[in-house]
Amino acid sequence: MGVNEDSGTVNNCYSTGAVTGGNVSTILGGLAGGNYGNISNCYSTGAVTGTYYVGGLVGGNGGNISNCYSTGNVNGGDNSVNLGGLAGGNGGNISNCYSTGAVTGGNESTGIGGLVGGNYYGGNISNCYSTGYVTGGDNSINLGGLVGFNEDSINSSYFLVTSGQDNGYGEPLTDEQMKQQSSFAGWDFVWETVNGPNDIWAICGGISYPKLNWQFMPGDSDNDKDADFVDFARMGLKWRQADANLYCNGMDLSGDGWVDWKDMAIMCDHWLEGT
Repeated sequence: MGVNEDSGTVNNCYSTGAVTGGNVSTILGGLAGGNYGNISNCYSTGAVTGTYYVGGLVGGNGGNISNCYSTGNVNGGDNSVNLGGLAGGNGGNISNCYSTGAVTGGNESTGIGGLVGGNYYGGNISNCYSTGYVTGGDNSINLGGLVGFNEDSINSSYFLVTSGQDNGYGEPLTDEQMKQQSSFAGWDFVWETVNGPNDIWAICGGISYPKLNWQFMPGDSDNDKDADFVDFARMGLKWRQADANLYCNGMDLSGDGWVDWKDMAIMCDHWLEGT
């Protein structure tokens, strides 16, 4: 997609292909070049290479991006500007998103961030994180683990401390801290109501980093993207036993610590979904 215009809405979609521009390429993203509308519940996994405003999901954002993630590496050559794991530049709103790909700039590059290269023009980033390694070449400036350059608002957003330098934009967390729900202040996680009822995030404490709840399917214990007889057999093996919840490869779908008829009812609601 080239540009998602003001009235455009893009939901529940993904892209996997690599995107490559030339020496003076502008506004490149794994899913969309530019966004001025709304993008939600989407992801991109392909590598993106360009020069100006280059992001794993979108190159430049002037609209709203929510509940999205990107995993592809982002690369810029010499003199590249605004490179980000999720978005190259942001003048809109980015909320409840994450990126994991490495972000690499060339010599004399500026604005290189694990999540966003440059955040300005009223840009707001909230409840996001990044883990990808951030590097630049000789004489590169404005590098950061979360955001390379910032003039506006960043709230409750984090980056892996070993991924890039701490320039004061976002809060650095260790690997251990990134695996604890308590590290993410104000985030709306599954089975907690203090921070909202929408169950946006899920985490397997002590084992994995947060993921978006829509990435999981209730009853899919083997994570093959469907609820089928393999999952039914696993529920049978754990029937009437204490168990971890589904985000930890368990069968406690209701989150009460026990496998019983409540969990069976949830599995039936999603039976053969995804097949």
